[in-house]
Amino acid sequence: MSRPDDVEAIYPLSSLQHAMLLRSRLAPGSGVYVLQLSFDIVGAFDAGAFRRAWEQVTARHAVHRTCFLRLDQEQPLQIVRRTVELPWREEDWSSLSHAECEVRFAALLEADRAEGFVPEQAPLLRCLLVRLAGDRHRFLWTRHHAVSDGWSMPTVLSEVVRCYQADQEGKAPRLGPVTQYRDYIAWLRAREATTTEEYWRRSLAGFSGPTQLGIGRPRPHGTTEQGPGGQQRVLLSEEATAALIAASRRERITLNTYVQGAWALLLSCYSGERDVLLAAITSGRPPSLPGMESAVGCFLNTVPVRVAVDSKAQVADWLRGLQAAQVEREEHGHAPLTQIRRWAGLPGDLPLADTLVVFENFPLGPALAAQDGPIRVESIRMAERTSFPLTLTVAPGDRMSVQLGYDEDRFEADAVARMLGHYTTLLTALASPPARVGDLTMVGPAERAALAAQAGGPRLALPRTGSGGVHRLFEAQVAADPGATALIAGEARCSYAELDARADQIARRLHAAGVAAGDHVGVCLERTADLPAALLAVWKAGAAYVPLDPAYPVARVRHILADAAPALVLAQESTRALSAGTACPVLLLDDPDEGPDADPAAPFVPVDAADDAVAVTIYTSGSTGIPKGVLITHRNIRALLAWAAGVYSAEELSGTLASTSICFDLSVFELFLPLTTGATVVLADNALLLPSLPARDEVTLVNTVPSVLDTLLRLGALPARVAVVNLAGEPLPRDLVDRLYRQPVIRKVYNLYGPSEDTVYSTFALVPEDGAKPLIGRPIANGQAYVLDSRLRPVPVGVAGELFLGGEGVSRGYHDRPALTAERYLPDPFGARPGARLYRTGDVVRRLPDGGLDYLGRTDHQVKLRGFRIELGEIETALRALPGVREAVAAVRTDPAGGKRLVAYVVNEQGAVFHQPETVRALRSTLPEHMVPSAFVELAEVPLTPNGKVDREALPAPEPVRSRRTYRAPESETERTVAAVWTSVLGVSSPGIDDGFFELGGDSLLLARVLGELNSRYPGSVLMTDLFRYPTITELARHIEGVEERPAFTSVRSRLERRMAARDAQADAAVGSTAR
Repeated sequence: MSRPDDVEAIYPLSSLQHAMLLRSRLAPGSGVYVLQLSFDIVGAFDAGAFRRAWEQVTARHAVHRTCFLRLDQEQPLQIVRRTVELPWREEDWSSLSHAECEVRFAALLEADRAEGFVPEQAPLLRCLLVRLAGDRHRFLWTRHHAVSDGWSMPTVLSEVVRCYQADQEGKAPRLGPVTQYRDYIAWLRAREATTTEEYWRRSLAGFSGPTQLGIGRPRPHGTTEQGPGGQQRVLLSEEATAALIAASRRERITLNTYVQGAWALLLSCYSGERDVLLAAITSGRPPSLPGMESAVGCFLNTVPVRVAVDSKAQVADWLRGLQAAQVEREEHGHAPLTQIRRWAGLPGDLPLADTLVVFENFPLGPALAAQDGPIRVESIRMAERTSFPLTLTVAPGDRMSVQLGYDEDRFEADAVARMLGHYTTLLTALASPPARVGDLTMVGPAERAALAAQAGGPRLALPRTGSGGVHRLFEAQVAADPGATALIAGEARCSYAELDARADQIARRLHAAGVAAGDHVGVCLERTADLPAALLAVWKAGAAYVPLDPAYPVARVRHILADAAPALVLAQESTRALSAGTACPVLLLDDPDEGPDADPAAPFVPVDAADDAVAVTIYTSGSTGIPKGVLITHRNIRALLAWAAGVYSAEELSGTLASTSICFDLSVFELFLPLTTGATVVLADNALLLPSLPARDEVTLVNTVPSVLDTLLRLGALPARVAVVNLAGEPLPRDLVDRLYRQPVIRKVYNLYGPSEDTVYSTFALVPEDGAKPLIGRPIANGQAYVLDSRLRPVPVGVAGELFLGGEGVSRGYHDRPALTAERYLPDPFGARPGARLYRTGDVVRRLPDGGLDYLGRTDHQVKLRGFRIELGEIETALRALPGVREAVAAVRTDPAGGKRLVAYVVNEQGAVFHQPETVRALRSTLPEHMVPSAFVELAEVPLTPNGKVDREALPAPEPVRSRRTYRAPESETERTVAAVWTSVLGVSSPGIDDGFFELGGDSLLLARVLGELNSRYPGSVLMTDLFRYPTITELARHIEGVEERPAFTSVRSRLERRMAARDAQADAAVGSTAR
C-alpha cells in the first residue's frame, strides 16, 4: 500500500471496473480483460526518448497511477497515487531470425496475458520494447481493461508521439487539458436510475437467459475458470468492404448496425430462435461532460441488445429499426450489466448473453503517425480477452477485419472457423441484400453443394428379380434352395418350399373369397408359422396387409378396421373376437372348412405387384392419439432390402430373430430380409423370451429396441451365437453399447433410425467401441437425409435443424388423410426425380463434419422453461450416463400453483440407491444450470405405450415443493454466521440452511462479497470455488467446520498449475536464450 502523502485521490469504482477486476480474479491465468497493443517501429529510433514520452503520459493521466482495493467488499475503492514507476523492459533479439522472433513474440504475448495484474499494485500497465534489428523495434503496451478502454488508446498514443517529437526537438510538448476519471465517476453516481430501470425492464421482458447457439459445451457449474483463449481472424476483400461502406452511406445506416445485424442473423440461424439476445459495447462517454472525447479511462459499458429477426421485414427497414433502437439504448447505456441482469429477473448467476460484439472504429493509425519524422509505425496489432465465451471483434479498414475470440474449453476450432465463414457470408450479403430478411442465408454455394453431397446415401440399383413385388424375391429363394430352413417357430421348422406352399394355399383362399389386387387384408394372428405365410399370401393375392396385434385393445383394432376397410380379416379362432361387431368378413386359418371353397390341388399363379402398389399399411400413433395408416409400397420395401442385403452378410443373417409385432415396421426387416436372402427366421412372441426359445442357440442377429436389449443383458440371457445387434426406436445409451461389446461374441452393434413413413430404416451407423456418443449415422442406400431450417434450407454442419428424409424409402402417404399427407410429405426441392417428396420427421438432429447425424430429440419435445429452449432428450442422455441409472425420462410439469418445473424420472439399477444431491452435482458438470431438473421422481419402470415408446401421460406428478423441503433454521454457530452474511449481502431475512445462494438471487459479484466477509471470520478456510461447490448454508458450514473434506476442485487447480508451470518454463527459456 502507498504512503498517505502519496495518495492523490480516493473514489469508488464504476460497476464495470468492479466486474472486470472480479472476473480477472475469478479466472487467474486466463488473460481475461488484459489488453495488449503492439506495433513495429521502423527507422532511426531513440529508445530513451520513447521511454521518457511514455513516462510523461503515464504521469499525466490519473488512471495510469491507480490501484484498486476492497474488491470483495460492498464499496470497493480506487486509489490514485501521485507518482508511480512505469514498468519498462527492453530486450535485444537482433541476433534471431525473423521466424524465431515471431515464435518468441507469440509465446511472450501468451505469457504476458497469463501474468495479469495485481489490482492492489499500481500501475496496472507495463511496457516492453524489443530490438528486432538495427532499424526495427517492436513495442508492446499491456494494461488491464479497468484502467482504460479502446477509445482511450488514440489519446494516449497521440500524446506519446507528441512527447517523443518534442523530446527530439528539445521542446516542451503541447498537450491539451486533462479530464480525469473521477469526474466521470461523480457523473455516474448522480444519474437517476428510475427511467433507466423502466427502459431495461421493458426491453428485456420475456427474456431470462442467453440465446443458445446449439454448438459448444456448456459452462461448467461450480467454477468460473475460463479455458485457454483462441482467436481466428479473416479479412474481407477490398471489394466487399467497399460495398458495405457504400451501402452504409446510401442507406444512412452505420457500419456498427450492419455488424450487429449480421451477428443477430447468425444467432437466429444457429439457435432457431426469432428473438435473440447479444451483448454489445457502448462508448459510455457522456456528451454533457467536457473533454470526454479525449479522456482516458474505462468509460465503455457492456449492454444487452435484443433483436427480433422478422423474416418478412424488408432488410433496409429492419436495419433502420436496429439503428433506432441503438440510439435509445445509448441513453441508458451507463447502467451496469449486473444491475440490468437483476432488472431482467435472471436466476442465479446466469448471464444475459453468451456472445459479445465489439466494433473497433477508433483511429489508431493516425494517432501513431509521426509527422515528418524519420520513423514509421507498422503491423499494429491488438489483443483482448473478454469474459464472454465468444467475442466478435470487427474493425474497419481497406479490408474489414473480422475476428472471433473464443473459450477453447467450450468451442472447437473447426466450429469457430465455420461460424466465422457464416458470419462473413451474412455480413457481405447485407451490402446488396435480397428484399426480405428471411431470404438471407449464411450457407454459400460451395457449402450448400457439400451439404447436398453429404445428404445422399450410396446409389444402388434394385434387383430385377423383385420387379413383381417383394414376394417374388422370396420365390426366387424358394427356387434356389427349396429345402433350406426358412422358419423356426418353437419346435416347428419349415423349409422354403413348405412355407411357399402354405402361402400359396392361403392365397388361393383369399382369391376365392374375392380379394382383388389393391385390396386391404387385415392380419390378426398369433405368432405361429402361419403368420409369415399369411403375409406372403396377401402379397401373392395382389393385396396389401393391415397388421393387427391380438394384444391390442379392442377399440384400437376396431378403429383400424373401420379406417382401412379391409376386404376381409385373416384370423384364428383365438383372435376372431377382436373383429366381432365390425363389417369385415373373417377368414379363419385354423379352420379349413370355414370360408369359401378352394381346390387345394388347383394351380395358383401369384399376382405381380406394381412397384408403387401398397404392400402394407401400418398404423402408427399420431400426436392427436388417433392412429393413422402409413402406405408402404413394394418398391419402398425392395429398396430397404437391397440396402440391407449389402450390409449384412449371409452368416450374420443366418439366424435372424423376428420378435417384433407385425404392427411395427421393424418386423418388415426381421421377416423379409432373411426370407429374401436365403437365411432363417427364428420366430418369437417377444424378444425377452429369447432365452426360452428351443432355437435360441441358432440366433445370430437380434433386431430390437435398446430397453429390451438392456433387459436381456441384465438377465445374462443373450445367446452365445448372437454376433450382430440392431438397435432402433429409442435413443441408444453409450453404456449399453459398452456392455454389449464386452460380450465375447458381439462383433457389431448398429444404431438405426427411421420412421414408418420412410420404411423402417433411413439412417444407420456401426457404433464404434471408442466410447463416443452413438450417432444415427448416414443415409442408407438410395436414401437422403436433409437437415433443414424452418424455410426448408440446409443448415450448416454442427447446427441443429429438422430432419427431412427423401429417396426410395419415402412411403406413399397416409391412408385417406390427404391433408395430413400434404402437411408431412413435401415436394423435394433438391431431388431431380419428378414427383419426389421429402418426409418431415419432426426430429431434431445436427450433421457432424464427417457427415454423420447426431440425434438431439423431437421438435415436440423441445420445451421452453423460464425463456430457455430445452431439449428433453439431451437431459435424458445425461441422466442415463450416470452410474446406477438404468433409464430416465425428462418432462416439464405444471405444479398446482401454475408454475412450470423441469422433472426427471429415474429408474435405478438393481441395488443402486438414488442420491439427489450427488445426481444434481453430476448433471451440473455436463449441463447448463437451466437444464438441471429441479425435481426427481424414482420409478420402478418407465410407463410405455403399446408400441414400446414412453407414455408421458402416465408419468406421475412429483411431490409439491413444500413437502419436499421444509424450512430449517440455522443451528450451529457456523450456520448462524453464514446465514448472517447471506442476510447482509443478499438482503434476505431468515434464510433456511437448505436454501441455495443462487436461488435467493445471488450472483458471482455478490459471491465475492460473501467470500470477503467469510474470510474475515474464517481466514483461509474458504475459496471462491468452495462457494460454488457448497451452495447451501448447511453444506458451506459443514465444509468450514471440516465435517466434509474440501473437494478442492483438483481439475481446476491442476489446469492452473500446469498453465503456470508452462509459463514459467517459457519465461526461463526466453531469459536463457536472451542471455546467450
